[in-house]
Amino acid sequence: MRWAAGGCVKTIHVHLVSDSTGDTVRSVARACLVQFEEVEPVEHFWVLVRSPGQMKRVVEGIAAHPGLVLCTVVDETMRRSLEEACQRMGVPFVAMLDPVMAALGMLLDARSVGEPGRQHALDTDYFNRIEAMNYTMAHDDGQSTWNLNEADVVLVGVSRTSKTPTSIYLANRGLKVANVPVVPGVVATSTADAVDQAKRYRDAGAAGLVVIRQPGLPTSDAGVEDFYVAVADAVDVPLVLYTNPGVTGVDIPLPVIRRLAAHPQIVYLKDASGVTGRILSIITSVGDQLQVFSASAHIPAVVLRIGGVGWMAGPACAIPRASVHLYELCRAGKWDDAFALQEVLWPLNELFQRHGIAACVKAALTVRGYDVGPPLPPQTPLGDAAIADVAAALAAIDAEVAP
Repeated sequence: MRWAAGGCVKTIHVHLVSDSTGDTVRSVARACLVQFEEVEPVEHFWVLVRSPGQMKRVVEGIAAHPGLVLCTVVDETMRRSLEEACQRMGVPFVAMLDPVMAALGMLLDARSVGEPGRQHALDTDYFNRIEAMNYTMAHDDGQSTWNLNEADVVLVGVSRTSKTPTSIYLANRGLKVANVPVVPGVVATSTADAVDQAKRYRDAGAAGLVVIRQPGLPTSDAGVEDFYVAVADAVDVPLVLYTNPGVTGVDIPLPVIRRLAAHPQIVYLKDASGVTGRILSIITSVGDQLQVFSASAHIPAVVLRIGGVGWMAGPACAIPRASVHLYELCRAGKWDDAFALQEVLWPLNELFQRHGIAACVKAALTVRGYDVGPPLPPQTPLGDAAIADVAAALAAIDAEVAP
C-alpha cells in the first residue's frame, strides 16, 4: 500500500493465465480493474500455457506473488489443476470462460471441444481480415484514391486526428478502410479533381489558371507530367505552372518543365524555389517557350535581370505602385535605379518570409485601410509587434515611391 494525492493506493497482484495470446483475459481484466479507484494492479502475464510443465511454472509464480488469478484456459484438465492449486494457496480464482461455455453448452446441448486458440484459425474470416489490412495500409493518408469505391469505410478528416489508428482498428475487424486527409486550402486531391475544377473556373470566366500540384506521396516524373498535361488538355486558357517546394514539399523537375513547355496552353511558370540559379536554368533551356515570373522567395530585380518577365507575389498586393515602378525600371534597363529600389522593397519580403504570406498579406492590406479580416485557420494573424514591423516597412516604401 502507498499514499498518493487522493489518499491510499492499494497494490494488488493479478495473474492472467491463457492458453493462447492472452488478449481476451487481458481485455476483460483491464475493463474490470478500471472500475476501481486507488488500485494499482501488478499484472503477471502467463500466455500459451498448454502443458503440465508450463502450468507448474504458473503455480510457482502465483505462490511467489499471491493475488487474483484470472484464467481463460479451455482445456478442462489444465484448468482444474490450476483451480485446485489456487484453492490450496487460498488465492481467488476465476475461470472467465466457464459461465459463457456452460450457457452455450446448455443452449446447444453439446460439449465444447476444449481446443486452445481456435479463434485464431486460418479460416475465411482470417484471410478476409488480412485482405482488409492490406487494403487499409495501401490506402492510408490519401494513397491509392483510384479505387476508393472498394472501401467499406472512408475516413475523411484533417491530419493528426487518429485516422490511421482508427483505420487499423477497423481493418482488424475485417473492414476495408481508406483514410483521406483534408488539408486546409487544398481544393484538389487528384488529377480528376484538378481537371474538373479547371473546367469550372474556365466556365466561370477565368482568363488563365495558376496550377500547383498538392503535397502527397512521391510521384514519378511521368506522373507529374501527366498531371499538368491533363489539366492543360482540358481547358483552352493559358496555364501558369507554379512550383513552391518549400511550402508544398513537391516540385517540378527541370526535365519535366522542358517537356511541358512544348504544350500550347502552358505558357508561364512561377518559381518559388528560392534558388535563382534554377530560374536561370529554366530561362536558358525553355525561355523562348515559357515566360518566367519571380515569387517572393526570389529577388525580383535579379530574376528580371536574367530574363524573367515579372513578379507574381504576395508583397505586390500591398505595394502595387512600387512594384509597377520596379518593373518599369527593369524593362527600361535602368538597373542601378532598379536595384536601389529593390533594396527599399526587400525588407517587406523578409517580413513575409519570416511570418508567412497569408498573415502578412492580411496585415499589410489592413494597414492600407482594407478590412480583409484575419487569415483563414489554421493560419494565425500577426501579433501587434509584427504588424508594427509591416507598417514600418510600408511607410519606408511609401516615402521612397511617392504618388
